[in-house]
Amino acid sequence: MPPEHASIIGLGLSGALLALSLHRYSSAIPTIYELRASPSTLGGAINLSPPVSRILASLGLLAAAKDIAFETKEIVIFSLRSGAKLGTLPFTDAESGHTSLRIERALLLGILLRALEETGVRVVFGKRLETVREVGEERVAAVFADGEVVESELLFGCDGIHSLVRGTYVEPDRKATYSGLSSAYGFGVPPGGLAGKEGFEGTAVASGTRGSVIVSYCGPGRDKVFVGAVMEVKAPEGDRDGWRGKGAMGEGAKNELVERFGGGDPVFKAAVEGVEEWSFFPVWVLPNGGTYLRGKAVLVGDAAHAVSFCPLIGTAVN
Repeated sequence: MPPEHASIIGLGLSGALLALSLHRYSSAIPTIYELRASPSTLGGAINLSPPVSRILASLGLLAAAKDIAFETKEIVIFSLRSGAKLGTLPFTDAESGHTSLRIERALLLGILLRALEETGVRVVFGKRLETVREVGEERVAAVFADGEVVESELLFGCDGIHSLVRGTYVEPDRKATYSGLSSAYGFGVPPGGLAGKEGFEGTAVASGTRGSVIVSYCGPGRDKVFVGAVMEVKAPEGDRDGWRGKGAMGEGAKNELVERFGGGDPVFKAAVEGVEEWSFFPVWVLPNGGTYLRGKAVLVGDAAHAVSFCPLIGTAVN
C-alpha cells in the first residue's frame, strides 16, 4: 500500500519543496517538524539553477519567484586585482529556456510557506528531534525532546549538514568536517560604478590570491546588491561549537574583509565596503559516498550530500 503519512524533519528549502511535491504528486500526507520557533531568515541570496526553476514551475511557483528575483543568465568572472573580465559561466538551459534566479533565501522560503499554508500542509515549530527508531518493517518513529513520538510510513531528514536523522539513525559514523573555507555575506546599495562596469551583466565573481567575492543584484529592481565572499579561515577552538560566536561579524571582521577584498578594482572595492553588516558561516562537507536511506528513513539535501553547491556562487542544485 502507498504511504499515508510522511514526517519531514527540517523547514529549510528542501523540506518545504519536498512537502509541496509530496502533497501534489503522492498520496502521503506530509507534516514538517522544525527545530526553530519561527522560520529562519538566514542564508543570503542564493542562485536557483535551471533545474530548480523547473521544479518551481511544476509546483506553480515560478512566477512568484521571478517577481522577487534577479534573472541570472550568466555569471561573469573578473580578476579582483585588475578588474579585467576573464570569462563567463552561462546559466541558461537550452532545452527548457529556464535561466537562473538570484533570490533572497528568506523571501523564497516565504513563498514556500504561503504555498504550504494554502495546501494545508502542517508545520510544527519548536520540535527538537532526539532520535529515530524503527517500528516494525513498515513504520518509523521520530522521538522529540518534549517526549512526543510520531510514527509514519516515511521519514525524511531535511535537517542540514549536522543532521540528527543521519547522526542518530541512518549513518551515525558519517561525520561532517570543516572544509577549511568559510563564507561571509551581506547586502548593500549598488555602488555607482557597478552598472557602468564593462562586462558586468548583473552577477559577477571576482577572484584573487586571498579568496573570491561575488557581487549580484538580488531583486528585479536592481536596487539591492548581494555581496558574498569565500576565504580560508582556520577553525576556532572547539570546532563546531567554536563558530557559534561568529554568526554576525563585528567591525573588526568587516575591516578584515575590506582589507582582504578591497584592493585592486575600485568597483568591487566599493561593493565590499558598502555592506553594513556581514554574516559568517563555515562551509562543512561530508565524505563522498555514504548511505542516503535506512529502512523508511531518507536523507535529503545537505543532510545527505553537502557540500552540493559552490559556496561562492551559492547555487542550489537539490
